[in-house]
Amino acid sequence: MGLADAQNESARFALLLKTSTALLETFNPRTTTSDAYFQDAEFLQNPLLGEVELNFVHQVFYGCHRYSKLLKLFVTSFIYKEPTTALRSEQPLYNILAYLLFFRLEEVGIENLRQFVNCGYGSPPALSGLLQYAMDKEELEKWVMEEWLKHYDPCFLEEEIMGRLHRKEHHLRPLLNEMELKATGMLKSGGEAGPPGTVKSKRPLTDFQPFNLTAVKPRLIAEPDHHIEKDLIANPVPGFLNKTNLAKIADERKRQMEENKAKVAMKYSAADEFTFETAQRRDHASVLEELRAKAEEKFMEECTFQPQAAKRIVPRDDAMVRQTVASVLKEDARLRQAMAKDAELLKQYEAELHDASHFYEWQEKMKKKDDMDEEARMKERLIQTQLTRESAKEAHDASNRLKGIQAEHQKRGIQAQLDVRDKEQEAELEEKQKLVEHTCEEREKARIAEQEVLSLKQETAEQRRKEKELEMSKKKKEEELEMDRKRDLIRQIRALERVPRESAKVFDRAEAPGHGLLEEMSMAELKERLKVMHAHHQRALFEKRERQLAKKAEKEELLTEKVQLLAKVREQARDHMIENRDHMRCLMAQYVLGFGGWRSELRVRTRPNLPLRNLGGCSLQPAVH
Repeated sequence: MGLADAQNESARFALLLKTSTALLETFNPRTTTSDAYFQDAEFLQNPLLGEVELNFVHQVFYGCHRYSKLLKLFVTSFIYKEPTTALRSEQPLYNILAYLLFFRLEEVGIENLRQFVNCGYGSPPALSGLLQYAMDKEELEKWVMEEWLKHYDPCFLEEEIMGRLHRKEHHLRPLLNEMELKATGMLKSGGEAGPPGTVKSKRPLTDFQPFNLTAVKPRLIAEPDHHIEKDLIANPVPGFLNKTNLAKIADERKRQMEENKAKVAMKYSAADEFTFETAQRRDHASVLEELRAKAEEKFMEECTFQPQAAKRIVPRDDAMVRQTVASVLKEDARLRQAMAKDAELLKQYEAELHDASHFYEWQEKMKKKDDMDEEARMKERLIQTQLTRESAKEAHDASNRLKGIQAEHQKRGIQAQLDVRDKEQEAELEEKQKLVEHTCEEREKARIAEQEVLSLKQETAEQRRKEKELEMSKKKKEEELEMDRKRDLIRQIRALERVPRESAKVFDRAEAPGHGLLEEMSMAELKERLKVMHAHHQRALFEKRERQLAKKAEKEELLTEKVQLLAKVREQARDHMIENRDHMRCLMAQYVLGFGGWRSELRVRTRPNLPLRNLGGCSLQPAVH
């Protein structure tokens, strides 16, 4: 491949990256969809973009949009970790390269990925750092894995993303070394060499030297006003330290412990000891056998298929059920709801004089009609769909033929533009070579200017050093004068503190403070007002207690009335149940003896939803709140 072909191929890959980056930067998902925006984008009408290039751009744009959360977290962490090399303006480019690495590496291939990285669209240090960061599993788990796990499955991340990428590490290592050598001029790790034709740099490393700054003189510490005595006089060794040793001390402690034990034993007798229930427990083995025998006996009783007869429940007429306030209120609410429902049914029947059977018949008829209409509409829609499919197929074939003709025309135009661009690049290359020669000539002038500036800075530094020495001498004299003034002021203050003062003052409880504030009063008047306020507060509490007691008595009276009413309703229901039971027994007896007509009577006596009537002069109509 010649130089011109290599330049054309590099420009082609740079154009693909540039177009994909422009799509990502200008796309707004809040206003349109990805497919609609791709069809309407104006910069995709470039004649240099053929059908293959547009297909690649479309797939990259859709993939970056689909995995936007994963790519955004990865690129953001990379920019935060490498702020010196990564550029925020190239963030869409990093998204595209990360998408190709994580999801499309097998389809794109290592050679095409090398073309994308070396096409010149993007700074080499940033691209080298991006590749190194993507291949470093420890860094990914430290910076971005925790955030990925909030949105994606761990198996997907381990196997599909990181696992598939690291399986290609031995294929990607030459590309990583090549980018590192291109970005820094050397390889940090002395591993595999770069691609053929690359040589390690021979330039020496930069030797950093500190600046030639003026050393700061140490600050003088002021001498203390009073001299501190440093003579220490040790006390003589106590005489009792040589009279004993550790063995004697241990024997003395043991003797005192024995004496204490003897004193405690004499203080308590055997009758004072506690008697625990655990000492009186039965034999565990015998108790366990007894319980096992009872369990087996009970199990065998269930297997005899002769269950015991159930105990007869004898009803008690004098059973008293104690009701609470909540149960009374619930029963009263249910009673009023039932009465309201019965009244509503009677009112509806009086107003309409018919039930809802006609409506239900009409509703069923309309549902059948709707089902038939829906079935006819589906058949018609199926026929229209088949016709539309045939017409769409014909339109698709015509569109493909038209696109083939347009593609052939575009290829001819692109070839002409490529020829013109080659000529422009050759002219630009000649201009750049001339500029390089001119720049090399200007470098010598820069070194002469640097020497002149350095000598000027040295003269300026010497002059400033002399000025600072004069200022330090003046400042030292001023500090000495200030210290003398402070010492004199301290002496005056100590002399004033030694003068005795009279601070006794007589307090009168009946005298007002006299500060000029509103509502001022003396201590005696304040106590009298407190007594009056306390009496007023006690009277208000007594009145409130009386109101609460009256309200409670009223509530109890209302609750008593409700209990009496519910008792009457319950008694009426009981009498009605007994009456129905007796009547049913009579009807069954008549049926056995051969009498007919019992079915109609039974239907009349057991008719549900009978309206409630007045009970003993008490109105049972629903309350209106």
